[in-house]
Amino acid sequence: CAEYELGLGEDNEGIMILNQSADVGMKASEYFNLESDIIFDIGLTPNRSDAMSHIGVARDLMTALNAKGSNLKMCIPSVSNFNFNKKEPLVVVDIKDSYLCPRYSSLNIEGVKVAKSPSWLQDKLKAIGVSPINNVVDITNYVLHETGQPLHAFDANCIEGSKIVVGTVKDQTVFTTLDGEERKLSPEDLIISDNKKPLCIAGVLGGINSGVTNITTSVFLESAYFNPTSIRRTSKRHILSTDASFRFERGCDPNNTVYALKRAALMIVELCGGVITSDVNDIYPNKIDHFAVDLDYLNMDRIIGCKLERDIVKQILVDLGITVKKDNKTGLSLLIPPFKTDVRREIDVIEEVLRIYGFNNIEIDGSMSSSFSDISFKESDLTNVWVSELLSNNGFSEAMNNSLTKSEYVDFIEELDAKNNVNILNPLSKDLNVMRQSLLFGGLENVAYNLNRQQKNIKLYEFGNTYHKKGEGSIEIPHLQIIATGGVDIENWNSSRDRIDFYYIKEKVDHIVSRLGIKGCVVSEEAGWGYAYNMTYAYKNKKLVSFGKVDNQLCEKFSIKNEIYVANFNWNVVLDAFNSDIQFSPLNKYPIVRRDLALLVDQNVSFSQLQQLAFSVDNKILTSVGLFDVYENNKDLKDKKSYALSFIFEDKNKTLTDVYVDKIMNEMIELFNNNGI
Repeated sequence: CAEYELGLGEDNEGIMILNQSADVGMKASEYFNLESDIIFDIGLTPNRSDAMSHIGVARDLMTALNAKGSNLKMCIPSVSNFNFNKKEPLVVVDIKDSYLCPRYSSLNIEGVKVAKSPSWLQDKLKAIGVSPINNVVDITNYVLHETGQPLHAFDANCIEGSKIVVGTVKDQTVFTTLDGEERKLSPEDLIISDNKKPLCIAGVLGGINSGVTNITTSVFLESAYFNPTSIRRTSKRHILSTDASFRFERGCDPNNTVYALKRAALMIVELCGGVITSDVNDIYPNKIDHFAVDLDYLNMDRIIGCKLERDIVKQILVDLGITVKKDNKTGLSLLIPPFKTDVRREIDVIEEVLRIYGFNNIEIDGSMSSSFSDISFKESDLTNVWVSELLSNNGFSEAMNNSLTKSEYVDFIEELDAKNNVNILNPLSKDLNVMRQSLLFGGLENVAYNLNRQQKNIKLYEFGNTYHKKGEGSIEIPHLQIIATGGVDIENWNSSRDRIDFYYIKEKVDHIVSRLGIKGCVVSEEAGWGYAYNMTYAYKNKKLVSFGKVDNQLCEKFSIKNEIYVANFNWNVVLDAFNSDIQFSPLNKYPIVRRDLALLVDQNVSFSQLQQLAFSVDNKILTSVGLFDVYENNKDLKDKKSYALSFIFEDKNKTLTDVYVDKIMNEMIELFNNNGI
């Protein structure tokens, strides 16, 4: 057989003559030093330009194996030993159109000796279906398939005026490409020229007189990023499809040009001799940044059909080259690298995760669901859902009232002003002639309706807006209202008969505040706004929630004789105070210490005041202050009352001693005395 017939060379004139020392029966692969190898032929869809290289495929393999428990890292050839002898480039580059050519990187190599490539390099190229040409061209092809970045090596001595111009040319300009064909160029084609003539159709194919030949000694090496749409149109226009155009038109990595350039230059110096005579001339006027995408965990779980471990999701994304900019319990803020051309939306990120995790690893639960509208959850929506679930699980039902109400209701609460009513121009009736300024009126209507139908135990909550005239326009303020009356539990022979009171509604408020991770509230008492008595939590000097007993006179206007308790949240303040980073800690292995203290205080002293004073003394080991007994309304006490407080101390690092706890208690008693308590 001839060399060509065996795939060992280009000689096809006659049979190969072996050396007389060749042993009969010896394997030809051993005689020719051919390595046994396995070739994987993968089929890529057009969107996977990031995998059109060995490094890109390796990245996917590493990610997939790491998702199955491996701990692999990418081993990319280093270019750290890159250096050059001169500072000024021998060839000047002029970019006429930075839109068609966003980045152009180049350098010069002198003293190159063009010859056949070493056998190992030829074998690797042959294995992937690339015909070896010469050592310089073979290196550019090798780096192309290794990194996915096309390169072009010019004979620097063929560049007239030592200047490269990247732009367009006149219509119908005749240009002969490397395949020997004459082609008429279009003004839409991006062309690389010198001072006199076109040298290359950018990103597609070089010219017949610009490439490296056996007499080339000086090389101008190019590594660029071209507009994918422009390259695709040029490729179709001239019916040309090359390895370079195949990648450029699908989108290369604009931030990889310099690495690929240095990688090829170092290989040329190693295999072809010569010296790098210029630093990298990198023209990159408008950097192509990473693309920002937010991933919502709940949305991902809904689309995939199950909840994936968050650490696995993050590991997959990081291994794929995606940067996690922000990580919280609800999702991720991501920066997508430019080489991920098909990942621009949240659904694309989810597809990437599922692609690596494995579609077949998602269990089918046997149910089928369909959606008729696109529902996207914001953080504010999620807080609504969490609070709604909390209240529903505690026996509350959700109410949905009309935002339109009676204009006369505003007169029932002194603090409301009729001037702030948002009036309806064409009301359907006098009962629906203004937008509501408070959710309380609708809640009282609900309570009256249910009481009139023998529903005695009522627990309702409502998310809704209030509307207030402001200047020439109006504002909407979101609220959450909780309203309750009757018994805590349904009447039953073996259950308690506790009635809903102020402390019941306070407990529900505290549950919500705790569930949303809200801290730093200032407690105070506030009169008015339809309450007989109430308490207010403020966050950053803004009213977060007020709760208490509804004034009896207001209840009578709705024919209600029961005691009604209500809580009203300003949801804008809630969202501002919301803390998604809720911390959990393990159970303490050291015992707690309890101390009780009886205090005789003035009637106007509240428990919250005592609580705040106690924590001002110590907030490290003092974990809670409780009020377990109150004694008042006795003629001997007059204007005083007796409080019995409990103090719980615990240390997570050691067992507390009585001496240490007693010291804190004495400081607390002294502080109470100094404040006139």
